[in-house]
Amino acid sequence: MTVPVPLAFTPAEHRVGTPVTKLGGQPVWLEQPAWPLSRSSGEPMQFLGQLAVDRLPFWINFGDGGVGYAFLSPDGLEGRFLWQSPGDEEAW
Repeated sequence: MTVPVPLAFTPAEHRVGTPVTKLGGQPVWLEQPAWPLSRSSGEPMQFLGQLAVDRLPFWINFGDGGVGYAFLSPDGLEGRFLWQSPGDEEAW
């Protein structure tokens, strides 16, 4: 059974510098930046948004918390989802 989850979006007045769930802008990395490149073109992928697990209104089992980062290739044919956990040495 699917249960609707109410969501609200608030435009940021300033650059977001804390690891919160957000769409667009620039990623707020927990560890070293790990910007992915498109496998087909070698170009940097476009940042879509990030999910901060400990601040979501629902539960996702991604280990010990952290932030997931969603990217899309410039041609829109390739996507990538990276995960960084607090204390990780690198992104997955």
